[in-house]
Formats: sequence, C-alpha cells, structure tokens
Amino acid sequence: MEPRGLIIGDVVIGLTRFARPLARSRGTAGLWALLVVLGSCGPATPPDTKPLPTPGVVLFEDRFTDESGRWIPNDDQYAFVGYLPGGGLGVQLRRNAHVHAATEAMSLSRDVYVEVEYELTAASKASFGPTCRVSPTFNGTFYSFQVGTDGSLAIVRYGRGVKTLAQAAPSRSSLGAPSTVRIGAYCVGPGPVWLALVANGTLLLQVDDVDSPIVSPGLATFFANGDAGPMARLKAFTVRDAVR
Repeated sequence: MEPRGLIIGDVVIGLTRFARPLARSRGTAGLWALLVVLGSCGPATPPDTKPLPTPGVVLFEDRFTDESGRWIPNDDQYAFVGYLPGGGLGVQLRRNAHVHAATEAMSLSRDVYVEVEYELTAASKASFGPTCRVSPTFNGTFYSFQVGTDGSLAIVRYGRGVKTLAQAAPSRSSLGAPSTVRIGAYCVGPGPVWLALVANGTLLLQVDDVDSPIVSPGLATFFANGDAGPMARLKAFTVRDAVR
C-alpha cells in the first residue's frame, strides 16, 4: 500500500517516515527514506534549580475526541497512524523505522512547549515523544524528545546526521510500559537552543544545543522511533509558546 499524506508540490506535508536501510521510496514523489546514523552521545545536564518557564498561549490543542484535529493518516509497511475507535490517535511501527504523526492544522513556531499524553500497553524496542522545529518541508531536520518503553530518555537532533544531545538510562518505572505517560518538551532560544524533557511534571533532561542548533521555526509532531511493536494511543497533544 502506498504511503499517504498531504502532498503539496513534491513534498509530503504532515507525515514522513525514515526507514532503514537507505533507500528511495518507489511511488509518490517526495516520499523518501533515510538511513539513521547514530550520533555521538552527550551526558545529560543536571536539572536546573530554577523554576521551569510557565508555558504561555495555546497555539494548538487536541484531545482526540473527534477527527477535527486533521491528523494525517498513514497505513503502509513501515507504520500505522490513524484515529482509533473510542478516541485517540494510534501510532504503531511495523518494522525498524520511524514516523511522524502530524496534523494539517499545525502552524510554524519556534519557541514552544509541546506536551503529549499517550498510553502504552506493552514494552517494545521503540521510543515515543514530541518533536519541535520540524522542517515544514519534512527534510529530516528537527529535535526529538524520546522516551523508551523501558523508561530510557534521550534528546536527539536530526539534521546533517543524527546526534544524541542528552540521554539517561531507565530509572523510572512509571515511564515504562504498560502505562499512560505525559511528556513535555521545551524548545527555546535563537541559538544556542535550550532543550528540556519533562516527564509527568518532573524535569529529567536538559541541554543547550550550541554547536549546530536548529534556529528556524517549524512544526511539532508526535514521533515514534525503533522496532516494530505494540501501538501507542495518543490521547492529548498541546503546543504552547514558551520563554526562558
């Protein structure tokens, strides 16, 4: 089955997926696959003693009680993204790949706090979480805040290669599957960019991206990365402006 998405020109807007190994997709122009090259890993910065910034005006919000959020469906060999009976948006990897769940209703923004709430029924070799500053042409440039189903954490920059900016081994059972988790991501600054991962209201990772920051405004999405496994049910997605 051909991948589906909102196509403007030769670019898929609202949904991309990168599959391993390196390959060009066959079919609709603009869909492409990208080999993931592991970047170097930096230590996580200890949580700051200063209070976290208070998120500001809501830029986008969806509780998935209906389909008015205009999330882009996808159903192919790599991943499934779609509305579920009873509410929520299902996101599932079907092979070693990664996928953005994105909406047509999203506007570009730079300094944001993105919060997602999702449910996991079982552990897998995959991670989930929000993104920020996703290129509107979906050229592979964005920040990802990833929480593994084992409770591991990472803040990753995708662009010219992939670089893990901060990471932490599993330490909180409340983040592992099965569970419902609330993950927040701060993405603030013109460069350096301050990035912070908040889980269930607690700051767990933060880092300043100084060497090659993504400075342009972009989209926010829900991101899945790893091997095939059980479906995640996205229950809430909110984007607010943020100032540090």
